[in-house]
Amino acid sequence: MGTDSLQGRIVSEVSHGQVGVVALHGEHDMAGVRSLRGVISSLLENDHAVVVDLGPTTFVDAPVLGVLVRSHRLAQERGLGFALQVPPSTARPVRRILDLTAEATGLPVAASREAAVAMASEGDGAP
Repeated sequence: MGTDSLQGRIVSEVSHGQVGVVALHGEHDMAGVRSLRGVISSLLENDHAVVVDLGPTTFVDAPVLGVLVRSHRLAQERGLGFALQVPPSTARPVRRILDLTAEATGLPVAASREAAVAMASEGDGAP
């Protein structure tokens, strides 16, 4: 399933067992927050752990980060796993803001798809 906003594209798939992977392509800002929230919420409501792949992401703003933080908390409340995939190839501005945000909020971050899926598969939403 894919959702397009003016600047970025959201691609969602359920794979790796019960883990939903949401890939953010391009730039993501406040204009796409509703779509992102809906895609992640739908996965969580269907009892899927979630990995958000930020590898193809070139920009995120504070509202998008807010969705990621709230989604992580919702996953924890539901007893589901949640992780961000942030490979070394992720755009520098995205990596920088995530380095600051993840540490302050406890967002679980992995460098590879395999590691992110393993984190999310643990099923408790904890880092």
